[in-house]
Amino acid sequence: MDEQRLILIVEDDEATRAFLAENIAADGFRVASASSAAEGLRAIEVRRPSLVLLDLALEAGSGLDLLDLLHGKQTMGLYADCENRHVRPIMPLRMTPAVKAGADEPPKCEHGRWQFAGSDYKRKASKWRCPTGECKPASVWIKASRIHPLIPRDSERWQKLPPSSASSDG
Repeated sequence: MDEQRLILIVEDDEATRAFLAENIAADGFRVASASSAAEGLRAIEVRRPSLVLLDLALEAGSGLDLLDLLHGKQTMGLYADCENRHVRPIMPLRMTPAVKAGADEPPKCEHGRWQFAGSDYKRKASKWRCPTGECKPASVWIKASRIHPLIPRDSERWQKLPPSSASSDG
C-alpha cells in the first residue's frame, strides 16, 4: 500500500473498539479511535480520516446525529468532487425520518401524483407536472438533492443506470 489510509473507529464499547482497531491495523491501515460522537467529530475535523466506522447506537450522543451532522457538512464537497470528475452524484436513499414521512415522494394534488417531466442539469432541478395540467402552476421545478435526485428513483431511466455511473457516499 503506497500510502497508509487512516480509518477512524467511533465506538463506545471498549472491547469492540479494540477488536476492530487490532484487525484493521493488521491489514496495514493506520487506525484512530473515539468513544463518543463528540470525540468522533473532533477527530474527523482534525485528522481527516479516509473512512469512519461509526456505531450508530452510541450511548453518549447518537451516532445517527453525528452522521446527519457530517452529511450536512460534507454534502457540498461530495457533490463538487463528483462534478469535478464528471460523475453525476446519484446517492442511495436512506430511511431517515424525512423519508419515512414521505419527503422523497413527488408532489401531489387533488388530481393525483405529479408526473416526472424531465431534468435540467444546468438548473440542477427536475420538473414535475400535475397529471391533468389543471393546477396553477401546472408544473414545478424541484431542486436536486439527496432526497430528490435529478432522475427519480422509481423511473425506468433510474433502473437502467449502470452501477458504475452512480456515485455514493456510503
